[in-house]
Amino acid sequence: MPQAPRIVAVDPHGPDARDALTQYLNEILDRVAGITGVDPEQADDVDDYQRPGGCFLLVYRDDAVAGCGAVRSIDARTGELKRMWIHPDARGAGLGSRLLDELVAHSRALGHQRLVLDTNGVLVEALALYAKHGFLPIERYNDNPDATHFLGLTL
Repeated sequence: MPQAPRIVAVDPHGPDARDALTQYLNEILDRVAGITGVDPEQADDVDDYQRPGGCFLLVYRDDAVAGCGAVRSIDARTGELKRMWIHPDARGAGLGSRLLDELVAHSRALGHQRLVLDTNGVLVEALALYAKHGFLPIERYNDNPDATHFLGLTL
């Protein structure tokens, strides 16, 4: 009998986390034309995704990783949502909403009063999910050359 999906805080250096990040980055490379600064072999520096200033979550369906997401602190009041991804085979089952709710809860627990993110307009599913959860457009807050949308949520 299949297990209910579960969301677990993990060490972002662990093998499941690294595999999820690599899958996420490969999908970004496939979908976003002309993207720069993305190397799936490096899967970015994940030290910010650990306590005390952050967290890294994995979504499991049975024993398989079905998604990931992270929160890191920009400052004491502001968190940033990073690397949110659901495996294509797991989309449409509400896992993205569940993961986003968990990431927001972790951001609050870290003491953040605001959660921000950047994304690319090609990722229309992500934009729809963020809008559904109350994220609103904000001014550019970083120099990410690949980001076309900047969103924020008051916690």
